[in-house]
Amino acid sequence: MTAFPRTTLIVAITAFAGGWGCSADSPTLGPFQSTSNISADITGVPDTRLGGWGLHQSDPVRLKITAPAGYRVRILEVVGDLVAWPKAGTLRGDQYAEVGWGLNTSLNDGSRFMSYPDDPGAIAYDNCMIWVQDSLVASRGSVRVAFDRKFSTLLDENGILYSQPFVALNTSGLQIHLEPTVSITYRFEKVSLPKK
Repeated sequence: MTAFPRTTLIVAITAFAGGWGCSADSPTLGPFQSTSNISADITGVPDTRLGGWGLHQSDPVRLKITAPAGYRVRILEVVGDLVAWPKAGTLRGDQYAEVGWGLNTSLNDGSRFMSYPDDPGAIAYDNCMIWVQDSLVASRGSVRVAFDRKFSTLLDENGILYSQPFVALNTSGLQIHLEPTVSITYRFEKVSLPKK
C-alpha cells in the first residue's frame, strides 16, 4: 500500500444506505469494511515527565466514518499490523526505541473508573480500543506487530476515531518510520429517538 503524506488529514469513509443495496429503514446496515495505511516519521522530543527519559511523541490522525442520516457507527473488528524501523541509520550498542500504535474513540481521555492509587501520574484510558507496542534495539532494527481484535463499540455521533502511532524511550535519537495498516469492520445502527 502507498503511504499518504503527513499533512492535516482526515480519512473519510462515507456510505449511503441506498447505494449499498440496503433499505434506509433497516435497524442495521452492513457490515462494511475499510482499510487504511497512514505512515508517520517520528523522532520525538525530550521526555520531561516524572520518571521519563529519552525522546517521545505521538502523531494522531483522525479517521472519520460517516454514517447515513439517523444512524451511528458500531465498530465490530480491527485487524492489521504496525511495522516500524529507523528511517535512516541503525541503532547501536544499548540504544533502543519503544514503538507503538493505538486506536481511540473521540470520547474523553482518561478513565471514569480506573486509577493508580500508588502512582497518581499514571493514567488509564476507557476509550482506547487497541494499544500495541514493541521495541527496536541494535540486534533487531525492525518490528512487525500484528493485531486482530473484536469489539462492539458504538462511536460518538461524529464517527471519529484517532489512529495514534508513537515513539517513546527513544535513546537512539533516530527518526523512526511507523506504518499502521488497519482494516476496520463496522456497521451502521439506527439511532433511537427519545420518546416524547
